[in-house]
Amino acid sequence: MIEFLESYYGKTLFNRSDVLRVATAIFEYGYLHKLENGTLVFPEPPPDNRITIGLGRGSGGIAIRLLRVPELRQNATIMNHLKLTVDYLIAR
Repeated sequence: MIEFLESYYGKTLFNRSDVLRVATAIFEYGYLHKLENGTLVFPEPPPDNRITIGLGRGSGGIAIRLLRVPELRQNATIMNHLKLTVDYLIAR
């Protein structure tokens, strides 16, 4: 989405440190709820508490978006958990 908006308007709209801060917070939320094997899980906020895996707003879509943040890809721990998440989704 960021790439689309910045391409559409032809200028930088978001500070990289803000993007990294939000992406890190999203990762940490998934890590807080991770499965025993390290797979990231992103439950819906209450009252639903559903765990979705789809591309729209589930773990798959969130993992794709996190992988688009270059600063996160440089972190071995984050990349390990994202790989575990993608492997889990493929296996399902």
